[in-house]
Amino acid sequence: MIIVQKSDFTGFSQLARSTATDATLQRFIDRYEKQYIQQIFGVELGNLLIADLIPSSITLVSQGNWDASGGTLPTAADTNPVVADILEGFYWIITVAGTINSVDYVVGDLIYATDDTPSSSDWAKKEIRFTNIVNEFAYQQESGLWYLWNWYGSSALWFSRYWNNLNGIYQSRGLKDILVSLIYYNYVFDRQVLHSQSGATLNMSEVATTQTPAAAARFAEVNWNGCLDALYAIQWVCRYYQPDTYPEYKGAYFSPQFSQIL
Repeated sequence: MIIVQKSDFTGFSQLARSTATDATLQRFIDRYEKQYIQQIFGVELGNLLIADLIPSSITLVSQGNWDASGGTLPTAADTNPVVADILEGFYWIITVAGTINSVDYVVGDLIYATDDTPSSSDWAKKEIRFTNIVNEFAYQQESGLWYLWNWYGSSALWFSRYWNNLNGIYQSRGLKDILVSLIYYNYVFDRQVLHSQSGATLNMSEVATTQTPAAAARFAEVNWNGCLDALYAIQWVCRYYQPDTYPEYKGAYFSPQFSQIL
């Protein structure tokens, strides 16, 4: 698990969960989450993004701003309100760029303690550049045609309403929302047809009406296709809107999914 949890499969990605199926759902999360992050951003940038994520065991508590140009770490005297010791999760927002402990910080980055009463080695950085693409965002281009380049450099115009219109809007509901939709698609497609010793079991129900595999697969495709605009928007930010911020970007193209019978 990186950022997706079983409890995230609600709303449009609601699953009929039980203690019997939760273990399987977790295996799907473990199998696809990292794979999709690496495909969206490219392996190098994807791995850097994963490493930048704050461990779930740490709860961040804001302590104000920090000037990194002096090269020093915050102390208990810099907490807000002032306390005797810095605790795990205390963080400061960098307002002046600089280098601390041989780590470069830019404006907007966070510096946070990874342990109580931290030593010089118990500090970590959360990069603003990753926060900006993991969280929800919306941008609007000013003018001109925008092109998406695939990772090896050849140009292609994507004929989507957000890619080639003047004043196009690029929106993302957040990386987690995208990953949940993609994993939901894999889970429904792979689990809708079960197998017993006597062969395929398409529907199992004694006192209820069960959706056909074809209908369930169609709904899974809706979820996959519905997240693509947000996925493309993230890739647009990395490749065109802020290319100098994401020089490692080499993301792959995600194509829409449609049943063969359509």
